[in-house]
Amino acid sequence: MVSASSGKNVAAVVCQLVGARRWAASSMDRQMGEKKQKAAWARPNAEIVEALTHQVGFMRSSCRAYDKGSLQEAQRLASAVYIIVVDGGQRSLLTQLSARRDLQFFDSTYADDPRNLSEYMPMILMRVGGLNEKGDIDCKYVPVVNGPMTSGENVKFVDWWERRIIFDDKRGNALTRRSIVRALRSQDGGSHFDEHLTDPAYVALSRENAPGWGFGVDGDISTPFPPGAHLAMMRVIAWELEKTLVDGQLLKGPVETGTFPAPE
Repeated sequence: MVSASSGKNVAAVVCQLVGARRWAASSMDRQMGEKKQKAAWARPNAEIVEALTHQVGFMRSSCRAYDKGSLQEAQRLASAVYIIVVDGGQRSLLTQLSARRDLQFFDSTYADDPRNLSEYMPMILMRVGGLNEKGDIDCKYVPVVNGPMTSGENVKFVDWWERRIIFDDKRGNALTRRSIVRALRSQDGGSHFDEHLTDPAYVALSRENAPGWGFGVDGDISTPFPPGAHLAMMRVIAWELEKTLVDGQLLKGPVETGTFPAPE
């Protein structure tokens, strides 16, 4: 005779076995689906080259819009740059073309002087003009493209992307191109808009006036500079990448984003 408790134990074991088989079947289905998905279409090289041309076209359009005052186009620039150069869950266009490893990336910045105690922002300038249409002092961050100090040099991707600093406020906040592009693209509106920003240095630059600049009249400069430094830096990164692709013969010239404003 089987007791009630023994019957419950047997039922529990049966349920576990059934659940395990269902999980295994579901897992196999997913794997088969993934295999089918991977085998559905292998992109020919010409299609990848065409995709690269499209992404650069998006960059050029966004640069022109940025230069006309649509500063949030920098978010779109971050998305295009990300697709072209970043390997993560998926491979970048340059990696698919077997080009990223050997390509020389154009770095337009100059090295920071170790004796420099003020902020280091080689990609941008601060411009203060007259009054804007609202009657306020017109001030903005301006991207430096093809300026007198942008002779630049060609470097390996890892140096261009994540080793070379492009912003340092000398108070513990420093950023690379990787920092700017990933934050703009993945958290700040490029492809996603997250509830939280996780990079303190990016927050300091984009929200807290990390450079510490102010403006005003009659000696009163207590009004902080408006945000936008990170957007101007993104504009420069897009230009550097387009120049890299043209110089590396992955893209037909001329470089269209190398002046500010960009030509029509």
